[in-house]
Amino acid sequence: MPGISHVAHTFLAFLTDLRSRRAPSLSELSRLRNGFEGWLKIELYLWLIERYGLRAGDDVGVEYKVWLDQRRGQMDRATKQCDLWVRDAEAPGYYHYIELKVPFANYNQGKLFLSASDDFWYMSRLLASNQSAATGSAI
Repeated sequence: MPGISHVAHTFLAFLTDLRSRRAPSLSELSRLRNGFEGWLKIELYLWLIERYGLRAGDDVGVEYKVWLDQRRGQMDRATKQCDLWVRDAEAPGYYHYIELKVPFANYNQGKLFLSASDDFWYMSRLLASNQSAATGSAI
């Protein structure tokens, strides 16, 4: 079954490839301010399809609501919207759910870092039985 085995290793390969293919234009992304995250999501999505031969909507997709484990303390919501999902190559029927956050060093950085921290907290508390979660990752 097509998919990925490890989110961090896959993301590192993506960044390495991105640096080699788009090196001259990457510095221009800082002009986008906080709009960079949407571009990164689509770029990663398309790269996963091309690199791993994944089928859109079956093996990989964007924007998915994952259920959160309500048995955890301090849970204040039932679901969390994640940026990407991709099939686990080693466990058919299971998926890696990925939340991307790109905080910039600007006037809004405190809020962005708090949001990134919240994303990490929520993505580590997925209800595995509801969406067959292999992992929940915040990058």
